[in-house]
Amino acid sequence: MNSPVNPEFDWLNGFKQSDPIRAKKNLSLLAKHLDRDSFLLLHESIKEFFSSLPDPDRSLNNLERFFSQSPSKPYWDFILLDKSGTLLDLMQIFSTSQSFSDLLISYPDCIDMLGVPLHQTPSREQLVQELQAEVDKNPDDASVLRTLRRYKQRQVLRIGGNDILRNRPLEEVTRDISQVAEAALEVAMNLARKTLERRYGIPFNASDVPASCCILAFGKLGGEELNYSSDIDLMFVYDDDGITKISRGTPIDNSEFFSRLASEIVRLLSSHTDRGTCYRVDLRLRPEGQRGPLARSLEGTLAYYDTLGRTFERQALIKVRTVAGDFNLGAAFIKSIESFVYRRYLSFAEINEIKALKRRIELQTSKQGLEQTEVKTGRGGIRDIEFTIQFLQLLNGGDLPMVRERNTLKALLALEKEGCLTDQESRVLDDAYRFLRKTEHRLQVLFDLQTHKLPDKEDELNKLAQRMGYFSEGHKSPRELFLEEYKDRTSLTHRILEHLLHQTFSGDADQSEPESDIILDPNPEPDLIRAALEKYRFKNIDVAYQNLLLLAQESAPFLSTRRCRHFLASIAPALLKSLRETPDPDMALMNLEKVTASLGAKTILWELFSFNPPSLKLYVDICAWSQFLSGILTNNPGMIDELLDSLVLDQPRKLSELKHELADLCKNATDLDPILHSFQDKELLRIGVRDILGKDPIRLMVASLSDLAETVLSTVADIEMNSMVLKFGPPLLSVGPRAGKPCRYAIVGLGKLGGREINYHSDLDLIILYEGEGKPQGLNNQNPDEQQLDNNSFFIELTQRITKTLSNHGPLGRLYELDFRLRPTGRSGSLVIPIQEFQKYYHDSANVQLWERLMLSRARVVHGDPSFANDVSAVVNNAVCMVPWQSAFIDEMKTMRNRLIASRNPGDLKRGIGGTADVEFLVELLQIRFGPSHSSIRHSNVWSALEAMKLCGLVSATEHFELTSAYDFLFRVQARLRIVKNLAIDTIPEKTDEVTKLARRLGFELVAFQETLSRHQKIVRQHYLQILEGCR
Repeated sequence: MNSPVNPEFDWLNGFKQSDPIRAKKNLSLLAKHLDRDSFLLLHESIKEFFSSLPDPDRSLNNLERFFSQSPSKPYWDFILLDKSGTLLDLMQIFSTSQSFSDLLISYPDCIDMLGVPLHQTPSREQLVQELQAEVDKNPDDASVLRTLRRYKQRQVLRIGGNDILRNRPLEEVTRDISQVAEAALEVAMNLARKTLERRYGIPFNASDVPASCCILAFGKLGGEELNYSSDIDLMFVYDDDGITKISRGTPIDNSEFFSRLASEIVRLLSSHTDRGTCYRVDLRLRPEGQRGPLARSLEGTLAYYDTLGRTFERQALIKVRTVAGDFNLGAAFIKSIESFVYRRYLSFAEINEIKALKRRIELQTSKQGLEQTEVKTGRGGIRDIEFTIQFLQLLNGGDLPMVRERNTLKALLALEKEGCLTDQESRVLDDAYRFLRKTEHRLQVLFDLQTHKLPDKEDELNKLAQRMGYFSEGHKSPRELFLEEYKDRTSLTHRILEHLLHQTFSGDADQSEPESDIILDPNPEPDLIRAALEKYRFKNIDVAYQNLLLLAQESAPFLSTRRCRHFLASIAPALLKSLRETPDPDMALMNLEKVTASLGAKTILWELFSFNPPSLKLYVDICAWSQFLSGILTNNPGMIDELLDSLVLDQPRKLSELKHELADLCKNATDLDPILHSFQDKELLRIGVRDILGKDPIRLMVASLSDLAETVLSTVADIEMNSMVLKFGPPLLSVGPRAGKPCRYAIVGLGKLGGREINYHSDLDLIILYEGEGKPQGLNNQNPDEQQLDNNSFFIELTQRITKTLSNHGPLGRLYELDFRLRPTGRSGSLVIPIQEFQKYYHDSANVQLWERLMLSRARVVHGDPSFANDVSAVVNNAVCMVPWQSAFIDEMKTMRNRLIASRNPGDLKRGIGGTADVEFLVELLQIRFGPSHSSIRHSNVWSALEAMKLCGLVSATEHFELTSAYDFLFRVQARLRIVKNLAIDTIPEKTDEVTKLARRLGFELVAFQETLSRHQKIVRQHYLQILEGCR
């Protein structure tokens, strides 16, 4: 003792987080408190693990204070000589918790609580018995208050020691702390009741038996997840009204008796003594809050909730649990209150009330500037997690009893099992909750304060990080590593809350949405269904509601119908409003259900739409405007993602891009059909969606459809050509300047394909020309039957293969209908033609009819050798323009045109009076008439040809404008007819209802559409006749 030992303490200078001067002083004082050998033993131990302590200065200072107190002397040898690490444990506690340190310094006998192993954790019953026995030894009021506080301090030290030293799981720590509080409440209730019964007598109920009372806990204690410095939120309920029976004195009614009981329990636990308080008790969650009586009868309590209960009280009652008193009474209350807490469904207005409460909490935290540093109420903090879970419990607990868990972590697991949370959301919230609760515990055990705020000072934050188990890594300090994880976890947590609650259900606190309610309510009244849906123009409300129910049912085995209903309800108002704006809401909803069923993951889709309203609008538009596009999505559900990606780029695709992509897809493929159909469907969907969204003018839209057809045709032609060459060898020329070289060929597109004006479901008019006669190179090694193959036969077989691949009506349907009837001599002629024969045919003008030359004015090489394509184009141009002009051509054209008109329905947009054929015939005849002298007008595309004719003065600016405007309009109407159904429709519907829907799809009311169509057709017909006559 008091040995003059003065060793060197320079080793302390190497610790950045240590205050060497203070540490040396503490060591010097310890040297005075202990004998030489004891101090040297202590000093060596301190040197060994000093660097591992989160706050070595605090630990050393508390150690010196401990050894300076004479009551600690009996424990010195145990601490210094114990080989199991008692000294290290003590210094860890001294480093981590000042409140535990002060307790051990003031009451060294508490050191035995640090050694209670996990398997000896006392049960609630043991705690109650031990505490009751201690209280009964000294029943005077001062002793009782002291005993209660000593009990709590010792038990919390036991729990905290195991938490800090042995890193006990969160569930065990919080359950143990909760049981300590329960035992204190049970004993306090026994003491208070005895005191009050001595003073006022025994309370009896209406059945003339002693009245009972229970204590119900909310919040953390209700969920068995109390922390070190939590308030305990309580409510007192007694069984029935009545009065006390007392031999002397004035009796009081049960309400007053049990209110006094509550007040006495609060006094026993909350009043300040020399050992502080036992628990802070909060009774504000009782009915009527601070204005209500401290205790109510069971009947009165249930009546309050039945008539005046609010949504926030339902949320609070999720965690209610009996913690002391009559547990049967508590169970009766909890069973009776379940129907109030977990109703059949959570209405939209109630959801917004929950949101408003959360926003108020967030606003208060924000005003205090604590959003980023408040562990409990800050952004992504503990309260965010609890709010998310409680919201989902209220939303789903009505018909899912298994999610009615009081404990946060158990509720989290139950919600995931029932599909209300995804496994990823559950893991994120579980990990974050454990992390944040541990942080909360480390903050609170330091000074036994109810704090949730991260320290402001860097050094204190660094110490907290070390108490959390962080150590320096590379250039990063424990503080930096802790803050990184804290920000990551709280950011994810807040994002989940926003996604599930705030973003999903938008609206004010008092706003209601019957559209959401009929989704959330598993069995709404028919009148409510009709009231919610009748304003959305559904012709059959019952069928519409059934389709909504189907949309709310998840078919994917790994997803939840519960979550599906949740997110569908959130978007129901916006979804129905979008449907109301469509031409045919019934058809749109039916298509939407079919497409969604094919996708198989409705939940994910509704989640996407809940925070991306433009995607919802697009989805509805696809289903509303086009059964054709809806059918593509139904058969190809995976295309929705690719479609959304393509719309982000917001630009049409180039022909070269399409050809490159399809060539890559087909490389080494053994079955082309699904690849070609999938590619075509994808591009048709992309083009069609851009069309209905009005992103492209009609001229660009039909050019995109033409490029798609050209891509598929060219790719198939190349693949089949390669296959033919492998089998027969390359076809070679036998005559002419290129004799012995490969025979080139070209596919010539006519009509709409030639003009790059294909509409939906158009067929492809083709001519195939090849360079000349010869035979495949590989014939010398073939059998006699194959010796007959020459170039003509080679290209005929190539054409047949292309036709089979593109036009075969297999399981996936047909890619394109190919038409070769426009070749010279039509069906009676050869399927393929040498270019010289083609040239010769058109050179003999006597045998060539006018329509054949008109048809060639729209010819364009769509596939083939580029140099040969130039030769073909020259021959085609010559065939169109070489014939001398005759005014009789005008009459011949009129005759042809009139025959077409007579063969069609008057409403035919293409061949009827004033239809697109009038514009096309006119342009073709002008090219024959003026093509020889004006080469610039030789365009296969009608729009380009008209533009060139305007520049050459062949049509006036007015004629050009009116013709192109009409051509645009007629093409757009045709496109709207064809995109609705998978048919090549050109005729205006006869039924007024169908015409009305068509008009709406074009942005018109019925009368305005009919007037616009009639005006354009009259203008076209007028210009057609006038310009033709001017050509004479």
